Amino acid sequence: MTGVQTCALPISLADVVTFTRQFSTMISAGLPISRALEVLGSQTPNASFKRIINDILRSVEGGSSLSSAMATYPDIFNTTYEALVRAGESSGKLDTILKKLADNMEADREITSKLKSAMIYPTIIVIAMIGVFIVLMIFVIPNLADMYEAMDVELPLVTQLMMSTSRFMVKYFYIVIVVGILLALAARSFIKSQEGKLVLSQISHKMPVFGPFSNKKDFA
Repeated sequence: MTGVQTCALPISLADVVTFTRQFSTMISAGLPISRALEVLGSQTPNASFKRIINDILRSVEGGSSLSSAMATYPDIFNTTYEALVRAGESSGKLDTILKKLADNMEADREITSKLKSAMIYPTIIVIAMIGVFIVLMIFVIPNLADMYEAMDVELPLVTQLMMSTSRFMVKYFYIVIVVGILLALAARSFIKSQEGKLVLSQISHKMPVFGPFSNKKDFA
């Protein structure tokens, strides 16, 4: 059915790049759009993408423009993709624009891969720091707290705060776990939202190490 966006299998950027490049080649060779879509639909190994291509084919055969049919699936063909396809249809240079789209998406995929690789080490460090903090708060600080209490000395404010935090985490560990899970889910939801992506993009552009990668990704 037209407009159904739920897919049994994930459709990767690589799938869209391959589709776009092959589509460009077929159009350049003189195949009609409908025939090219039919061939691509039969050759695509991803069952979910196959259904989408066949749905687009039916829409095109029913009189819709290619760009309008693709716009039904914004998660696969974003606004920029759809706008460029529309421009290609209007100018008669659909094959050229599809090839350029494939090149740009391929470059974007490579830069994204490099950015993810560059983020692995900092992510491991952050996770390790969180783990060390939890171990300190739950296992180390309580022993130190008992020792300080036995000494009956006045402690600095920072030390008192750490001891209070440790007591809370030990006594209400289940609350800490639930709050941690909720915060992780909220952060994940925010990162996937348009606002979150915009904020992360702005932050990444200003970072000393990852800024150049982000700039290249945006202008690829």
